[in-house]
Amino acid sequence: MRDGRQPLARRIGRNSSWSTLAYVVDSLLVFVYTLLLARALGPAGFGLFSAAWGAALALFLLVDMGTSLLVIRETAAGTLLRSEYGIMAKTRGIAAILLALTLGVSARAIHPDSQLPLVMGLLAIGEGLGSLTSLSISLLRGRSRFGAVLAITTAEKVIIIASLLLLAAWAGKGMTPLLASVGLVAGRVVGLIAATLISWSETARLTGTAEALGWVEPYRKARSLGSFLIVERGTAYVIPLLVVWTSGAQAAGIFLAALKIILVPISLLSALALGLYPIFSELAAEKRSQVALLFCLALKVGLVVAAAAVILIECAPDLLVRVIFGASYAPRSGPTLSLLAPMVALGAIWQLSLYLLCASGREKQALAATLVSSVASLILISILGFRYGASGCAAGLVAGSVIGLISYWPRLRELGFDGNATRLLAPPAIGIMAGLILCRLLVERLGFAGLLASITFVLTVVPFAALRFGYVTTREKNQLGELIRSSA
Repeated sequence: MRDGRQPLARRIGRNSSWSTLAYVVDSLLVFVYTLLLARALGPAGFGLFSAAWGAALALFLLVDMGTSLLVIRETAAGTLLRSEYGIMAKTRGIAAILLALTLGVSARAIHPDSQLPLVMGLLAIGEGLGSLTSLSISLLRGRSRFGAVLAITTAEKVIIIASLLLLAAWAGKGMTPLLASVGLVAGRVVGLIAATLISWSETARLTGTAEALGWVEPYRKARSLGSFLIVERGTAYVIPLLVVWTSGAQAAGIFLAALKIILVPISLLSALALGLYPIFSELAAEKRSQVALLFCLALKVGLVVAAAAVILIECAPDLLVRVIFGASYAPRSGPTLSLLAPMVALGAIWQLSLYLLCASGREKQALAATLVSSVASLILISILGFRYGASGCAAGLVAGSVIGLISYWPRLRELGFDGNATRLLAPPAIGIMAGLILCRLLVERLGFAGLLASITFVLTVVPFAALRFGYVTTREKNQLGELIRSSA
C-alpha cells in the first residue's frame, strides 16, 4: 500500500462492485417507474411526457457543464476547493428557479390552455433538485463511498415509485403528465435531503478556500468535460423531442419503450466504466503504460455481458415488450427492440472508451468522437424516422453509433491500446449468433419454459465459454497480476 491508499486489486474490485451494484439498483428502479409511467400514460402520453422531460434535462446539462465529473476527479486527487464546490451548488440552485420560470412561461406562450406550462415548470424544479443531488453524489464517488451513493439513489427512486403508485391509484384511468411530474418532484426532494445529510461530513473535509475564486472558474476547468457531456447526454435528451417531431407522439412512445429496455444492460456497463474511472485517472498519471491493459480486460468483460444481453433480447423481443409494457406497445415496439439490440454491445465499447479518454486528459478527442456519433445519429433518426417511424429511428440510432465507433477507434491506439478489432469483436459476435439460434429454437418449441431455459443458458454458458476458450488470454491474466502486485 502506498500513500495511504488501498492496494490496486482491492480498489478495482471495490469500486467496480459497489459502482455496479449502485447502478444496477438505480437502473432497475428507474426502469420500474418508467414502466409505471408508460403503462399509465399510454404510448402517446408517454412520448409527450418524455419529450418534455428531455427538454428539462437538456437545459440542466448546460448548468452542469461537466462539473460533476470534475468533482469526482478532483476529490479523488484531493485538489477540490471548498469554495469551488460552493460555487457549483449555488449555481445549480439559482438555475433551477430561473429555468422553471423560463420553461413555464415559454410553454404557456405556446400552449396557453394546456397543462404543459405546469408540467415543464415542475420538471425543471425536479431536475434542479436532481442536479444538486448529483453534485453531492459526485463528491461521494470521488471518495469511493459507493454504498452511500446506493442509499441516496435508492431512497430517491423508491419515493418516486411510491408517489406514482399513489397518484395512479387516486387518478384511476385519468393519470396525466402533470400528476407524473408531481411524483417525480417528490422523489427528487427526498434524494436531495438524503444526499445533503450523507455528504455533509465529506464537504467539511474539502481543502481550503480561495477567496478570489470567480464564479466561472470551476466551469473554465471543466469546459472540455462539459462540452463532452453536453454532446453525449444532450443527444440522449433531445432524441425524444426529435422522434415526436419526425414521427409523432405515438411512435415516440413506442420507440422509447424499446429504448428503455436496451438501457438496462447499458446502465450495467456504464457502472463498470464509472467504477473504473478513478482507477483509469490514477494509472494515466502514474503508470500510463498499464492503462491499455486494464482497459482491454474491462472491455472484454463488457462485451461478454453485452453478448448475453443481446441474445436474451433478440430471442423474444415481442414477448419481452408485451410482458413489460403491455399489449398496446407490443405490435410495434417488438421489432423496434430487435433493431436496437446491437446498441448494448456498442454501448459497452462506447462507455469504456470515452471514460478512458477523459481519464487520460483527452477530453477533446472524446468530444470529437461524441460529436460525430451524435450528429450522425440525429441526422439518421430524422431521415429514417420520418419515413419508417419507430423502426427507422432505431435503425438511425444504431447506424449513428457505428459511425461514432469507427471515428474514435484509432484514438485508443494513442493510449497504447493495440488490440486487434477482429480478435476483440469476432468471438462475441460468433457467440451471439450461436446463442441466438439455440435460444430462438428453445422459445419456439417450448414457449415460456424455453425462455427460462434460454436465460439459464445465457447466464451460465456464455461467461464460461469466454473464460474456457481463451477470450481472456493467459498472458493478459498474468499482466494484470503483475500490475496488481506492483501497485500493492
